[in-house]
Amino acid sequence: MNFNDEQIADEKSIANMKVKYANLNNYKVKAMQNETENNTALETAKLLKDSDRYLSFMLDLLSGDARQYISEIQNLNNLELEELAQNFQLETLLDRLNPSLLVRPRNVYLLNRSLAQNELKILTNLFELYTQQTDVNIRDFLQAVIKRRIESLGIMFLRPCFR
Repeated sequence: MNFNDEQIADEKSIANMKVKYANLNNYKVKAMQNETENNTALETAKLLKDSDRYLSFMLDLLSGDARQYISEIQNLNNLELEELAQNFQLETLLDRLNPSLLVRPRNVYLLNRSLAQNELKILTNLFELYTQQTDVNIRDFLQAVIKRRIESLGIMFLRPCFR
């Protein structure tokens, strides 16, 4: 393509420049969105790992049906972590992360509080990922995870057997 600086731009050349600029601008926006999306997905994966630890702490304190429920929640949490890693190509990054140093809370109240705060952070990140996602399958996955986590929070913190 040759350029002549002295030639006055006509409508066709201006339209071509607008189209090319719009394509480049759109590419930049998509690249920035993918970077933000991957950071949010990675942070969510870290929080899911932390949730697994909090649930393990809770398992040590419970017995009977409550223990069985938390054990099943922990299994679902790990399955969701695996699927999140697959959907956002985080498998290699997760293997290379430093582990989180979570100290066992001193009592059940503090454990419940830490778990609830962690779950709320997870839900916030999942909702952010959901709103940014364009792939229908991943959106459906995120929607199901959000609904399940809200339901489990209600069961864990509003049922008398967990107090």
